[in-house]
Amino acid sequence: DTTYIQKRHFILKAHLPLLLHGEAKEVAVVGLGLGITLKSLLNNPLVKNLKLIELSPDMIKAHQLNPEISGYALKNSKLKIIVDDARNYMNMSSHKFDIITADPIHPRITGVGYLYTKEYYEILKKRLTTNGIVLQWMPMYRISKRSFDVALKTFTEVYPNYSFWYVRGHGLLVGSLKPINLDFKDFAERYNQTPIQKELQSIGIKTPEELFGYMLMDKDNILSYLSSHEEILINTDDNAYLEFHTPFEFLEKTENIVSELLPHVGWKLKSILESYSSDEENKIKKSFNYRVNKLIPELKEKIQ
Repeated sequence: DTTYIQKRHFILKAHLPLLLHGEAKEVAVVGLGLGITLKSLLNNPLVKNLKLIELSPDMIKAHQLNPEISGYALKNSKLKIIVDDARNYMNMSSHKFDIITADPIHPRITGVGYLYTKEYYEILKKRLTTNGIVLQWMPMYRISKRSFDVALKTFTEVYPNYSFWYVRGHGLLVGSLKPINLDFKDFAERYNQTPIQKELQSIGIKTPEELFGYMLMDKDNILSYLSSHEEILINTDDNAYLEFHTPFEFLEKTENIVSELLPHVGWKLKSILESYSSDEENKIKKSFNYRVNKLIPELKEKIQ
């Protein structure tokens, strides 16, 4: 799906972790799909080397027939293609990455649930550099609130630092070994590099302050949300909770999850920013409040 609604989370999965990291040189992408995330990463001047781990060689062949979709990304000199199961590759490799951005398909699809388990996240954790960041896509459509809670809880069990970002229907789980402490001026300079700025503006994020409006919860608020519920299961290889439950949740709506998140939405600027001006603070808060007020209404808007 190359529509605007879908393109937003594809592009965010590329640029968000790079902007948060700042000096990422070694990047891994789990899953090719349409190649929009891959294309965005290769266009980002912060990337030096990129490994794509794709399960199906037929996906590579398909892109060679339609190279314009991914901007001829597969011919980029910064790219190395690895045809393998992502979990197998990460488990067997000794390579370390500054960024791992993962976009497996919906966990209801047979076999995909193993890319959402605690054991898988622990494998990715071992592949991170000291300042490394993992970004894991989590669908928030056609799953129940309970399954979403299981997914969120599982991720937080592995990474010592984490935050939750959201764009309509799609959750982005950001995990790291060390706390992310940004100087807003440096963050804005990275954002304002032409390829990055152009792509983020194409999905409606016009300023670096507006990007922070998509961060819904920091670690403290996530813990507050999770602790407000009865005991939540962890998704493991043994119980395969998400893979076995989500196929029966096809009619569940995103609104059911978002409405439960709303009382816990929020974050302290100091949880991610160590330096910012009062003007920047006001703009970030304005952007955040605007996004929060749109969370439910936008779900009722017709998708273009």
